[in-house]
Amino acid sequence: MMRLDLWAASALGVLLWPCWTDAAEPPALPPAKPPAAVESGESPAPAQPTAVDGGEAPAVAEATAPATVLPTPVISTERRRRFNLIIAGVSTLLAAYTADRLLARDLSQSAASWVPLAGPWWILSEESARPNPSSALQALLVVDGLVQLSGLALTITGTFLRFDRVVLRLPSAPPLRSSLPAGSP
Repeated sequence: MMRLDLWAASALGVLLWPCWTDAAEPPALPPAKPPAAVESGESPAPAQPTAVDGGEAPAVAEATAPATVLPTPVISTERRRRFNLIIAGVSTLLAAYTADRLLARDLSQSAASWVPLAGPWWILSEESARPNPSSALQALLVVDGLVQLSGLALTITGTFLRFDRVVLRLPSAPPLRSSLPAGSP
């Protein structure tokens, strides 16, 4: 059943692909009204014939509206820090340290066991010095120390690695002129 749905969706995509990729020409715009005709509300005068086959061109040229010049957008690149790596690294380091302190606080009375990154290795050395060490506890302390180190490595990597981001800055649009009189609501 699933393959039939996938087949139907891909067949529909193949059928519609030419419609999506054809570049449609923009619709032709009607000729612009001269500024005097726009203000008075008149329709534009019909276009006068041009010189064809050696005839003379009309003496009076049509008044055309001045072309509006739009400012061009600016493309630039920005170098940014990788904040996602910094956040992931700090979160990993803090989560591992918090779990270490909640679960292993009774294993050592030394103040060195409370130091992040060094605490699991300190407790591991104390556990190894006992006459009957627990291999499961030692494995968990090694994993805890490695997770804390990986959190620190992610944080440092995110701090120093940067990425280039392409930015397209569009100029601000000119203010719109209102066609309403100043006193109307």
